[in-house]
Amino acid sequence: MNASSVSNGNICVRPAFNLNPNAVRFISAIGFKEETATAGTLREIGAYNGNGWKLTLPDSSRDSFAVTETTATTVPGGAVTLHYTGAATGDNEYVSALLYDAAGTKLLHYGSGAALTSAGGTVSFTLPADLAPGMYTLKVFNEQKNGNNLSDYASAFKTVTLTVNAGNLVKVIRGEGMTRSAASGAASQGVTSGSSITPVVYTANEGYYFPENYTSLGTTTGVTATREVDIVMMYNYAQAKGYDTKARVSLDQFSDAASVSPAAKEAMEWAVAMGLINGIRNPDGSVTLNAQGIASRAQVSAIAQRFCENVVK
Repeated sequence: MNASSVSNGNICVRPAFNLNPNAVRFISAIGFKEETATAGTLREIGAYNGNGWKLTLPDSSRDSFAVTETTATTVPGGAVTLHYTGAATGDNEYVSALLYDAAGTKLLHYGSGAALTSAGGTVSFTLPADLAPGMYTLKVFNEQKNGNNLSDYASAFKTVTLTVNAGNLVKVIRGEGMTRSAASGAASQGVTSGSSITPVVYTANEGYYFPENYTSLGTTTGVTATREVDIVMMYNYAQAKGYDTKARVSLDQFSDAASVSPAAKEAMEWAVAMGLINGIRNPDGSVTLNAQGIASRAQVSAIAQRFCENVVK
């Protein structure tokens, strides 16, 4: 058009946008990715009546991103834990996933893990509790999410074939002062008959302590709160705080002294010397430690009070 040939009226030019659909990973509603959600939660992609759209574009600089697993199994409401390598790190970097039907054509849910601080590690995605059992496709990718009205960038999709079985959901609830380690299995896992969960590993936060060598006191999958385990925890805590732990008294005065685990013997000798435990007097007149017995709430409270009075002072 030669604008100089127009003698009156206004000339308006509307820019054209030629978009190659093959150069787009996917399109989402503006604001959907930025909605607040628990890290790893897969959210349903519902109907959208707006007219604002956001492009997630391919980024070849992320070609090194990889996911170890190609298959996974869980139950409705369960979590899928995946191992990844080669992720980009920095501002707004995430490992995300799209959940499709078995054919990989119908998009159902989207979610992102926590912001990345390491190029390799694990990421867990929690499925909706009402998801129907069946076969699904999980497409996992490393993406940079740049907020509303800006394009995002993503690696190529890594496909995981997902089997969702009817089953039960097992949740491992952490105690106070504990943090699930990066290499741990998900705290919430689905199990079916005859299957087992991925080990869930917690570490103690600063100021909190597990018993020293606690796995030799019982099971490698947890700590049974026996009387001797409680004492070992008190002993380790006292040492860490710099309290006096030199006192010792022989356990020979107790008829069941041989039942004390070798790993707990030193702590039990200290506890008797400090008056934390005095033994249990039986009807026949004998006094026992009952080291392998389960400590009641009243007994734990009494030991804690004596610890404050006799050790902390």
